[in-house]
Amino acid sequence: DAATPYVKVPTEGGYTAATTALRAGASAAVASSSGGPKLPKSCRELERELRRLTSDEEKAALLANLDGDICARLFAKELDAEVLRQMLIILEEAASPAEGRRLLKDLALRCPNQTSMASTFLTHEERMIGAKLLARAPASEDEDIRICAALAIPHSAVATAAKCLEGAEAQGQEEPELA
Repeated sequence: DAATPYVKVPTEGGYTAATTALRAGASAAVASSSGGPKLPKSCRELERELRRLTSDEEKAALLANLDGDICARLFAKELDAEVLRQMLIILEEAASPAEGRRLLKDLALRCPNQTSMASTFLTHEERMIGAKLLARAPASEDEDIRICAALAIPHSAVATAAKCLEGAEAQGQEEPELA
């Protein structure tokens, strides 16, 4: 479209043009070139970046920068089961409840086949991390069902996790472990 404005985005090899429709990707490229968090271009780069970062907070900040468009691009071909497992653990340990839900939603809705395939390798405990993440930031039941289906989490596990979290909050305890 000739009327679509372009933005020059610095890259390692010079400049590339990006439409404002790809604003999130363009701003991410600008952030990475200006010393901000480096956004990966593939699932393998994400895995390397997660290994490179030392703290869970840094890793959570990286995951917070992955919006739906970036997830769809990163995981267009596949989502590695180990990367999914690491993401769940990082989201549980260091991300805000809303960020955990948002990323799970983006994975489930934007890359459902890749997420379903990777989730077949998750253990029961790792699936329960996903249930706890959904329970910490409640939303519509329809959304929960779609996310649970993609992650192979029984939908009833979200309700169980919510009850455990409510009980722990009432007693002033930390979040309980789900069996």
